[in-house]
Amino acid sequence: MKSELKLLKVSIANVLNIVDGLTDDQLNQIPKGSSNNLIWHLAHLLVTQKLLIYGLSDNHLNLETDFVERFRKGSYPGGDVSSNEINEIKLKFKNLYSDLEQDLK
Repeated sequence: MKSELKLLKVSIANVLNIVDGLTDDQLNQIPKGSSNNLIWHLAHLLVTQKLLIYGLSDNHLNLETDFVERFRKGSYPGGDVSSNEINEIKLKFKNLYSDLEQDLK
C-alpha cells in the first residue's frame, strides 16, 4: 500500500506542476479536437478519485453533489470555471494525498 500512496503523491505533484503556471484562460480553453479543458480534467481526476475510494466504500466524498455531477464521467464543461473555483479545485486536488493518508490511519 505504501508504494501506491507514494505513486499517488508523485502523480498529484506532477499534475499540479503542469497546471500551476497556466492562466485561468488557458485552463478554461478547450483545445481543438477535444471535448474538455484542463481545469475540467483536474476536477475530473479529483471527483474520480473520491468516487472510487470513498464512494465505492460507502463513505462520504467530502465534495458537494453538484460539483461531482459537473465533473464526473460523461460530463462536459458548461462554461468557464471562475478564478476562485480554479483555486479551490487546485487546493482540493493538492490535498487528495494528505486527506487519504489521514483517512487510512
